Amino acid sequence: MKKKTNNKAFTLIELIAVIIILGILMIIAIPSVTKYISDSRKATYVQTAKNIANGAKVMVNEGKFSMLDTNVTYYIDASCISTENGSKSPYGEFDPAYVVVIFNGRTHVYFWTSRDTTGQGVKRITKVDDLTEDSIVSDIKKDDILNNVGLDKREYYQLIDGDCTVHEPEEVRTTISSEVGEIKFICVRAQAGTLHQEKCTQGSKFCASTVGKNNYTTFGQVGTKGTLSTGDAFDCDVNGDKIFDPNSERFYYVSDYFDTKASANGENTYDSEYAVLIYYSHYNGGPVQSGIAYNSVSNNYSGPKTAISALPDSGTWKNVSLKETERQILGEFKENHNKTAVKNNKPLPEYSYEGKSARLLTVQELMAGCGIGNVGDARIGVLNNCLFLLENSKYSSSSNPTYGFWLETASTNDLVSTYRVNSEKMEVLTSNTNATNKGARPAIEVEKIYIDY
Repeated sequence: MKKKTNNKAFTLIELIAVIIILGILMIIAIPSVTKYISDSRKATYVQTAKNIANGAKVMVNEGKFSMLDTNVTYYIDASCISTENGSKSPYGEFDPAYVVVIFNGRTHVYFWTSRDTTGQGVKRITKVDDLTEDSIVSDIKKDDILNNVGLDKREYYQLIDGDCTVHEPEEVRTTISSEVGEIKFICVRAQAGTLHQEKCTQGSKFCASTVGKNNYTTFGQVGTKGTLSTGDAFDCDVNGDKIFDPNSERFYYVSDYFDTKASANGENTYDSEYAVLIYYSHYNGGPVQSGIAYNSVSNNYSGPKTAISALPDSGTWKNVSLKETERQILGEFKENHNKTAVKNNKPLPEYSYEGKSARLLTVQELMAGCGIGNVGDARIGVLNNCLFLLENSKYSSSSNPTYGFWLETASTNDLVSTYRVNSEKMEVLTSNTNATNKGARPAIEVEKIYIDY
């Protein structure tokens, strides 16, 4: 009997089909794999830069280098800095790379610029915390890096080379590349002669009890260079037009940033890297004298929903932004002002300033700035040292319809009132949230390195 043959070999057509399918799969897969490898290398580049910068921070904090001149930009060669994970670019050796350091009078701020032997790197001097994969560019020339000295337009730069040798400071070169990542100040200290003034026309209380009728109140002060004090006047380029207008962009420093969510979680209450500044006027599409309710439905447990609607949005004040848009209502008294407020045995919810570039001032920031021990028992006249909070209110003129402005912090004694600044007796007290004779006064949060003080 003839044995059957089991012929399982591929035919030519089947082989061609398999080759075509493999080719299609490769066409699809190769770009994805290539992108993955590229993104991975860039992520490694960024992480390596941050590791080196952290090493530089340790050296500075331990006193390895003295970097306390506010007029010098310091360049530390990356090869001087040792890290646990090494300091090599994923593309090749760094050639060169620098951690760039400035001292703003209070703290050191760290930046990065680099090139490696393949021309990959970060040409524009970038704050270390802001480094992303998008920061990596190609075809950087070796001379580009140190030609970009002069961060913040300081007069001198100092180089610490790969052997950690500190060279004498050199004058910043006069032809600085347009690519330099200099700090662009958001707020500059107000100039003498530009402080806002209002004539007192009140016959009693209000301004009559402080400066007297027919006299002028000067709001805020120019302050002292190198220090930040409550009431220091600043002009802030909030709209990004590169103009610091003392008439329409006047702000006053109140205190360091108070983090409601972190405080509710038992973490650090204040962040000294950020300053909170208050606008000179109420706001609703622009500076106004008219008021607005905190919450028109007369409850304080869902946040300042109505007042938030009047605050400038991120498209209008596009040069500033909030550190966190989500906020938490906290207790107002000193013993519980870092605890989540509770109503009916339930914690008050978080609420959002999403889409807004400013928020309302908190009771905690006002207490810290104006030296008030407890707003829960605040007395008449506690704001005498913070009269800048009363500008553009009934304080100077009875024709102004508003008595002051809302604070972010709700009362924990009831469900329908919240705290506000009262211009009549220069005090802090509560009002029903649906009252409309208080304004929404924007508070902005600005990282201090972007404030020229």
